[in-house]
Amino acid sequence: MIDRPVGEVFAFLTDLDKAPQWAPQMGKLVERSGPVAEGMSFGEERRFAGRPSLARWTITRLVPLRVFGLAMRWGPLTGSFAYHFESVGESSTRITQDIDFHLGGPLAPLSGMVTSEATKEEARELVRLKELLERR
Repeated sequence: MIDRPVGEVFAFLTDLDKAPQWAPQMGKLVERSGPVAEGMSFGEERRFAGRPSLARWTITRLVPLRVFGLAMRWGPLTGSFAYHFESVGESSTRITQDIDFHLGGPLAPLSGMVTSEATKEEARELVRLKELLERR
């Protein structure tokens, strides 16, 4: 629950340039295919084992003030995220999130562990988002 109107929360969360403020593990965003809209894709420069790599993202769903969905691929890791927004009264927003991660190839048996860890990190990110927006 975030003590800010749904329009403000939705606008902030869907502004990709602001993502590192509440999701600090996000790398530099590159190679955008256009404005934020369904089907838009972009790259994210990350580091793995000290080496640069590129995660690929696609916006899979964008329903203003309701849903923001993304899919990502980073090496053998694929994931999907969906943020659901609900207005609560005139000035609060409830966000719920669906997360799914999978590892391909010989790492596939570790998918459950990766999803569990990602879910914990996503929960921490939503706490940071709440704190950031409620300080405004």
